[in-house]
Parts: sequence; structure tokens; C-alpha cells
Amino acid sequence: MSDAPQRDLQSGCPATYVLENLEESIGILETQGLLRINNVFSHSTADVLSTHLCEFLRSCLDQHEKDPDTFLSHFGTVQSLENRYDLKLVLDPPVKQFISETIGTLENFLNELVTEDARLCELSSLISDTGAASQATHPDTPYQPCAPLYTVFAALQNISEDMGPTTIFPRTNNSQAHEAFSELKRQGRGGQPSEWGRPILGTLSKGDVIIMDSRAFHYGGQNTSNTRRILAYFTLQVPGNTPEGSTYSLRDHYKDRFRLKNYKRWQDPYIVATSTDT
Repeated sequence: MSDAPQRDLQSGCPATYVLENLEESIGILETQGLLRINNVFSHSTADVLSTHLCEFLRSCLDQHEKDPDTFLSHFGTVQSLENRYDLKLVLDPPVKQFISETIGTLENFLNELVTEDARLCELSSLISDTGAASQATHPDTPYQPCAPLYTVFAALQNISEDMGPTTIFPRTNNSQAHEAFSELKRQGRGGQPSEWGRPILGTLSKGDVIIMDSRAFHYGGQNTSNTRRILAYFTLQVPGNTPEGSTYSLRDHYKDRFRLKNYKRWQDPYIVATSTDT
């Protein structure tokens, strides 16, 4: 970006700057594979959603304990599952408020990035408790000749390095980076290719987001703190593109239902039916 603090992928830049410099900001995301944007949604919304998700997690775990077949209804499949959860969200009031504020702030940017007809293909949360192990480095989708998915990771708290933040390698959303990683694996070597350089740590402040290209290599870190780490996230898909590889962490009855341009009217049909019945 146009000055040193704004060029810093680690520190990010304010939402106001992104909205005033759409072309430049989208160019950074498309080239680097990530873009941190600060002060996107309110602290009060983050606090309410964080408390709600802790309660919702307990409820879903209780249901799973009673009926193991409910696991995929509530949880996505992520690496290093012990003390780590990919909890699929429901469009209840705390989640809808978060969506309203976050997309409301970034609407013009997202419309330019994925078009207003983009489809919601993930709505979930990543929760890692104390003792969660570090994941292996991976992309959410391989490099392929179609548009990527774009995931918006949102911090519901201040995230420190010992909480195991999401860690993303810039400029790995391209065929060269994917081939270098594949070659490393063919040689039976671990780690990452040396040419990748330093990763960006998702040490976000409450209310900040990182938008990530699904082809960028990343991992969730080890949580050595005494604090639960919670990220809410949603993923948007360009119409007519369905990349392979993603877990598509979304409640079944939300699939193919929601478009970006209608985000103010996103409703869970079950919740609407229940409220109407009562």
C-alpha cells in the first residue's frame, strides 16, 4: 500500500483505507493471498458472539455425546481435532449481527472481489483450546484453473502468539508455490520451501479480520496459553466456480441458499418457522 504501515501485511490497515483504495487492496489480496483489515466490527458484537459460541459449543458437544451421528451436523473436519473444533454456525441473532456489521463494512470491497452474486459456502468458527496441537501446513484448496474461495477470518478477542494463531504464508496462492511444496513432499522432507519466506501470524485484535485466498498455505498454531481462541469465519465463492479440496463447513440446509447481495435477508428457515409457530 502507499506508506510503510499500510504495506505491512502483519499489521494490516484500517477498513476505511481499504474502502478508499479498492483496486490497490484487491491487488494485494490477489498477489499476496491475504489481507488484514482492522476495525471491521464492534467489540460489543465480538463479545456477545464469543459468549454465545462457547455456550453453543457446549450444547453441540452434549448432543454429540448422546448421539455420535450428529457430529457432521455440527462440526466440520479439520486437522488436529483434539482440543480443536470447526463449529458450524447457525444464523441466530448474535451471528446475524456479526454478519450484518462485517459484510456491511466490507460490502463494496467484497462486491468488487467476488461479485454481488457470490455464494456463501462456509459459515463456521474455529475454536482451539489449551493444548491444541499445531496443524500441518496446508491450503484449503489446491491450485486449479478456477477462481479461489475467499475466507474472512474474524477475531472475537485479542489473539496473542501463544494462543496458536492462524499462520499464513504470503505469495503461496500460485502454481509455483504449490509445485515447490509438492516437490518437498516428494523428497520426503518436512517443513516449507525455503523460498516462501516468513509467514504472517494472525495475531489480530478484537474486531479485525484477515481475508485469505483458499489456495494460500497456512496452519492453525499450537495453543500453549490458558485461553480459548475463537475465530468466526465465512467463505464466499465466485458464481460458477467450485474448487475441490475445501471442507465447505456449512450447515446442510444453508447450501446454495445465500448470496452476498442479499446478506441483510439471510435467515435460518428453521428459526423463522419456530418463531412463526410460537
